[in-house]
Amino acid sequence: MRIQELATDVVMFVGDDVESVATAFMDGERALLVDSLGSEADAAREQEA
Repeated sequence: MRIQELATDVVMFVGDDVESVATAFMDGERALLVDSLGSEADAAREQEA
């Protein structure tokens, strides 16, 4: 999985299996995760990151 910081408190995750993309918008200890076209395997890896 590739992890890229797009801006302060905005992180993008790109999965290995199907190049799925999820973006996390951080607010202190809280995060809003926006997932688009993700595989089950990629989702499991995101939980570990």
